[in-house]
Amino acid sequence: MNDDTGAPPATSGPAPSRRARRWWPAGALAAVLAVLAGSFTYFNTNAFAGDRLCHGWISADEAREVLGGSPGRVSADEDSPWWCTVERTGWFPGSGDARLTVRAELKSADHPFGRDAWEMTGATHLAAGGAPGAYDATGGWTLLPASCAKEIEPAKAAGSATPVLSATVNSPSDPSDTADPAATARLLASAARSIAEGSRCGTGEGKESAGGPEPLYAPSAVARTNTAAACGLPGFRLGRVTGPRGEQLRQQTSGELTSPDADWFCDLSFRAAGPRGKDVTLARFAVVRDARLVAALGNRGFTSARCAGRETVFAFDDVSSLLEPEDREATGLPETAALADRYEAAAAKALECAT
Repeated sequence: MNDDTGAPPATSGPAPSRRARRWWPAGALAAVLAVLAGSFTYFNTNAFAGDRLCHGWISADEAREVLGGSPGRVSADEDSPWWCTVERTGWFPGSGDARLTVRAELKSADHPFGRDAWEMTGATHLAAGGAPGAYDATGGWTLLPASCAKEIEPAKAAGSATPVLSATVNSPSDPSDTADPAATARLLASAARSIAEGSRCGTGEGKESAGGPEPLYAPSAVARTNTAAACGLPGFRLGRVTGPRGEQLRQQTSGELTSPDADWFCDLSFRAAGPRGKDVTLARFAVVRDARLVAALGNRGFTSARCAGRETVFAFDDVSSLLEPEDREATGLPETAALADRYEAAAAKALECAT
């Protein structure tokens, strides 16, 4: 008999439980877990059976440390005999992709003091021993023994080019993912020793060192400049110097000023006014003692002196010339020659250098 009320027909027995309908067979669940475990293993292990990457220069652990230590599959592409790219491919949240490029090449004889483009500044971590080097959140570099030049580029080795080993780190999936300078320094020190030993171009008795031990000299915090003693040098007077629109003059230093075994750097800068203001460097200064860095400055005309028994160069880079002329004038910064004279006199006096 039909029910004209529209109600659903009655059924016998209890309604099926929602929880009961979600149970998976044990075999299916085990299969899913196996797939997940296999995926984790694939995406979070070294793609190579051996531990060494990049022509044997570095270990997988050293590369992973520079790339942030997050879970991910590490693989390497040895692009050329002196170039290698290491990639970490992540799968889970927080383990995004990252890339490390390690390269040995010849640079100009004045490296790292290119005009208006110093690669060793008051904003970088500096090697405290061994071969000179500088490191920051994007990578770093270290000098290889000079005799390695003929192994890297024989055609250029007859000149005065400088062999340099560098590392660059970037994360396409997360630009804020940066490298630890200390980890980069360890990786490059290890790679430099491997290259020097493998090519027999360093580390032996009487040869230049490759790599270097920790610790690093870390850059100071950016601080307001006392223009009566700029960069912390008594007598280094600048007068009233600001950014071109009255921005506060700031400084940052790295290294050790008074140690005869260390180099020292100071950057003077200002933060441009406006919501998108960026740091603008006006001038850089350096007290250079390392023999290879002193040699790099040999043809630049900087003043040198004997300080604590070592040849010392007082280098500077007046990058305010990159500003528009009216902006440069508005800063109140002394002209380059006067700026150099004031710096050299203050540095020589502070270090009690022989005249």
